[in-house]
Amino acid sequence: MQRWEPGEQVSWEHGDGSADLVTVVRDDDESLVVWAPAREGGDGLDSVRIHPVNGWWSVWVLLEPGTGTHRGYLVDLTDPHTRGDHTTSTRDRVLDVWVEPDRTHERRGAEDLERAVREGRYNRDEVELITGIASMAEAAVDEGGTPFDDGWETFRPDPAWA
Repeated sequence: MQRWEPGEQVSWEHGDGSADLVTVVRDDDESLVVWAPAREGGDGLDSVRIHPVNGWWSVWVLLEPGTGTHRGYLVDLTDPHTRGDHTTSTRDRVLDVWVEPDRTHERRGAEDLERAVREGRYNRDEVELITGIASMAEAAVDEGGTPFDDGWETFRPDPAWA
């Protein structure tokens, strides 16, 4: 499998034609971790994105630009990533799990997922898979451990990455 070095820039492709230029923090047998500064037109937050190898979600640790204040986690449900020379690509699964800093959580996007079914983008079997993955993600939040207890909430990027 393609591995990248810390500080290397790669494209994080979302599957809908959009992509973010991100900087590799760590890339090993367990996960790909990248730094993504706040983007224009986005949510206005920096993020550390942790994607477990072959995982069905990424955890985005959301931080206030400048201060680094931790605003929460977004568990972004996706297909497992595939890699190119300088890309990691996935397909968003519409449903997400929002996690507060105190680890309370709620699902977001359930209405969008139902709309996707009505539009023919997903069938009921796929919805069952997606909601099952959401349940596994929620269990991971409740259990703690990686990546929620790894200290990413205090991460600061290398100044050379600016």
